[in-house]
Amino acid sequence: MKIQELYLPINVFNDIREKWKHDPVVYQSILNKITKVLHLYGVRFYLGFGTLLGAIRDKHFIDNDTDIDLVILECDEERLVEAIQSDAFLASGLTLIRTHQEYLLSVSEQDQYCDLYVFRPKDLNYQCWKYTIEKERLDYPQAINFLGTEYLIPKDPETYLDRVYGNWHIPAQDHAREI
Repeated sequence: MKIQELYLPINVFNDIREKWKHDPVVYQSILNKITKVLHLYGVRFYLGFGTLLGAIRDKHFIDNDTDIDLVILECDEERLVEAIQSDAFLASGLTLIRTHQEYLLSVSEQDQYCDLYVFRPKDLNYQCWKYTIEKERLDYPQAINFLGTEYLIPKDPETYLDRVYGNWHIPAQDHAREI
């Protein structure tokens, strides 16, 4: 089963986005819960985008970041869908709040959310919508201890962050750029 085949009775994403408030405690709760469910189903994932940036630069979630970002490869998509439909997911207290075409789903707790991006192989990269990550970075990842838990991150994250954010050492309000 693919992401776009998931049954979502109502898309509550916009309602949640309107209520959003930065709450690192809830972010950590969501990350811990989704990590347990994904590991239970053998879904390999990586910290991505702003979550990766925060883990590297700030050793925490970025102030005023609107969500948690995780990267999942297409080879794990069926297990991801199975995990999201599982009793373990239901028991976690997380809620599926959005699916978007074949590349994104979002889960939520307490008006905070986590985006799970599915990247698909394309030439020498993995691609998800307008975002690309070189295959080598995800095929040979690194591990990082983030908030007391080991997570996978793209290989050589500093040069990846250079490409995605430019001067990422200085906090800014901009989102990821893509080249």
